[in-house]
Amino acid sequence: MTEVLQLDLQQIVLSNSSFGPQEIKQITDAIASDPAQYRGLRAAVSQLEIQEHRTPAAAVRLGVCYYLIGRYQAAIETLSGADGGALALFYLGRAYLSENEYIKARECYANAARAGYDRDTCSLASAEALRYANEAESALTELDN
Repeated sequence: MTEVLQLDLQQIVLSNSSFGPQEIKQITDAIASDPAQYRGLRAAVSQLEIQEHRTPAAAVRLGVCYYLIGRYQAAIETLSGADGGALALFYLGRAYLSENEYIKARECYANAARAGYDRDTCSLASAEALRYANEAESALTELDN
């Protein structure tokens, strides 16, 4: 059994420890390796939802998890009211992309890059939004820059 499967998804989601790209990758890797882990993620999201006094960091965590379980509108609503940090902006862009709102997604990716999220990742995501918007040449230009 891999190390990723041994992780307790609920612990990652519900703890007060750091939550960033590495933890999100651990969650997605665990679900990819064992789809039954998705159930644990949904249970953790349910527990986060019932927290009465949610901190901005917990709102980011919840919004990202909404995105991961495919609740894109809930992710947009939650991340829009979160801390406005790089991670929140990037996943807000991912949620907008999933809702076919490509211009809003690109704006979020640009804001995420300005806020400190990895520029290359933001550029790739922005190019993806352009490609989905049938602007292939603009997407290539984005990648060239």
